[in-house]
Amino acid sequence: MARRALSVTVTVTTLTATTALLLTGCGGGEKSSPDDIKGADSGVSSPSASASVSTSAPAGATRPVVTLPANFQLTFEDWTSGDPEEQALLTDAKEQLRA
Repeated sequence: MARRALSVTVTVTTLTATTALLLTGCGGGEKSSPDDIKGADSGVSSPSASASVSTSAPAGATRPVVTLPANFQLTFEDWTSGDPEEQALLTDAKEQLRA
């Protein structure tokens, strides 16, 4: 029963976070505001500096070593649903836990 409650909690949390992100992305309908940046929508583009991406760790950085017991196993019981959207959420939650 506790696993089922965890499943429901994960699903509700995921749906809440998704809803919050979608709603914050919907802006107001005003055409201009006092916070508009001059020239941002003028269509004039200026060359931007390209950022160099480095995949190596900075000098002096230490990374933790994570080790798991050899008999460690993830078991997801009753993480299935007949609803395709809910199943997609459950599958994403499983992958997040595995990561």
